[in-house]
Amino acid sequence: MSDLTLHDAQLEERRLISEYKSNDPMYGYNNTTGGDYHTQKFNQVVIDKLRDNAKKMWSTPEIRKKLVAGLTGHTVSAATKLKISNSKRGVKLSHPSKLHGKSLSESHRFKLIGKTPWNKGLTKDVDSRIAEYSANLTGIKRSDESRHRISIAQKLKYKLGYKPIWMNNGVVERLIETKDVQKYLISGFCYGRLNAKNLYINKDGVTKKIREDELDLYLSNWWKKGKDFQTTRTISESHRKYVYTYGDFQCYSCKELMIYLQHNGYPSISLSSVINIASGKSVKRYESLTSSIQRTPIS
Repeated sequence: MSDLTLHDAQLEERRLISEYKSNDPMYGYNNTTGGDYHTQKFNQVVIDKLRDNAKKMWSTPEIRKKLVAGLTGHTVSAATKLKISNSKRGVKLSHPSKLHGKSLSESHRFKLIGKTPWNKGLTKDVDSRIAEYSANLTGIKRSDESRHRISIAQKLKYKLGYKPIWMNNGVVERLIETKDVQKYLISGFCYGRLNAKNLYINKDGVTKKIREDELDLYLSNWWKKGKDFQTTRTISESHRKYVYTYGDFQCYSCKELMIYLQHNGYPSISLSSVINIASGKSVKRYESLTSSIQRTPIS
């Protein structure tokens, strides 16, 4: 062919490669689909080779260190920043969860009840996905608008007397809002948390808490059931009884005091807040109670 414009030549090249399948290693030696440089695509063989080379390169500490050092401190022009911003606009970022950014229907949410989340029991110390997510968020400050929305949402919860409830279905446990109780009851959940039976064992003055199914293994290694003497004494001392006083009201546990406060001006106060206040710690939301609650040990 002759006397073709560049555009026509590119189109003809793409057509011929497609017709003769010459970018397939079984039929020809073309590595791409041909045509314009910006629109051509590599065949699968080349893509696999490039992917393998990239993996090998990034798996080598020396090469990875050089690549990172070369990119560190690199600045781009304002025009390039604008192009990058426009190319990313509307594109959802990757996330460990496939559900991130999706709005689930009510029926779909109901189907998920009882399923264990992928990150249940994992921390950033043992899972690279959580560690990466945590590192990406470190140092990022929320905008004033975002902080204001969160503040309003939290205040509204306490104003309406929000009380989370623990429920379980024998396999998983969930902390839910009061309004969702009926949904969980219908799906087979019951009130309360899972009661996993733990056992104490001791050996040479060391006490450990283990699961019931681990007992035989420890007993075969000369551990004994129960706590050692020092641990038992320490726990006993930590359970000393106190008299809690709030005005004219007296009781013998923080839980009783919490219930009294919830019915007398503090409907949303939690047990942890009562414990902190009674032990002398300051709780920002209940500063007025710091000097009003007294805890006296029983002699």
